Amino acid sequence: MAIRRKHITHAQAIYIVNTILLPRLEYRLKITIWEDGKYEEIFRPVMKEVKYKTRLPSNCHDNILLHSAQGKLKNLWRNQVGAQITEFLVTLNSKSKQADILKMRLKKAQLKLNITTCILLMEPDVTVPNKIQNNYAYNVMRKAHDYLFKFQPLAESEEWEIQIIGPSIRNFVYQQAPKMCKKDKELIIRKAAAFSIHGVLQLVTQDASGTLTWLQICDINKRPARGRIPRWFTLLRNLIQNAHDLENYYITSAKPNNKKRDSDINEKN
Repeated sequence: MAIRRKHITHAQAIYIVNTILLPRLEYRLKITIWEDGKYEEIFRPVMKEVKYKTRLPSNCHDNILLHSAQGKLKNLWRNQVGAQITEFLVTLNSKSKQADILKMRLKKAQLKLNITTCILLMEPDVTVPNKIQNNYAYNVMRKAHDYLFKFQPLAESEEWEIQIIGPSIRNFVYQQAPKMCKKDKELIIRKAAAFSIHGVLQLVTQDASGTLTWLQICDINKRPARGRIPRWFTLLRNLIQNAHDLENYYITSAKPNNKKRDSDINEKN
């Protein structure tokens, strides 16, 4: 870098990085989200030059320079994460079109991940492992969950909830298939969401005698049922057929007992 050839002190080098380089990178990476290791890799040459000006070995730990006693050097990772999460929170709590668009993107991610409650209030083990491309709002929220940020319920949190009867597909799959690999679980959950299947009872027949067929699911969603039955649907149907606790959620028509029937007859007479 050009800074190596300049006759400046380490304090001046830190000042240049904090006030000139990082703001420019923050602007250029405004809608770009990488994993933490990517930020460290890109910023490594800068850290090396600052270490050179500070007369520290190049293999010393970066935390030495990031300490307040060494001039409060900022790195790219902390700067980007702080700026993006702060902007996300400000936009989320504002009343503007940008806030409406942000919430729409979050709701879209919620539907894609088959989450029936507000996605902001989900646990990190649900959102952090699930990546979604081309959804900046969700990826910032996912990054915030990764650092254990806790979001407060929104005033319109009820609008985010998907009304279902019985267990949701996500909870049901994780409870009924503990030995199944997580990749297959998420595949079942996402594929079910693509067919607007959010609750388990959506796949159960009205008389609770069995499950809907693949042809019936395609007819409901107005999609062609060409080809063989998908593997995810077969796995999900087998889980439902082997579950015994779903009987508590079935809606059955109860016949009146003899005493109630006799009383009804007497009232008519």
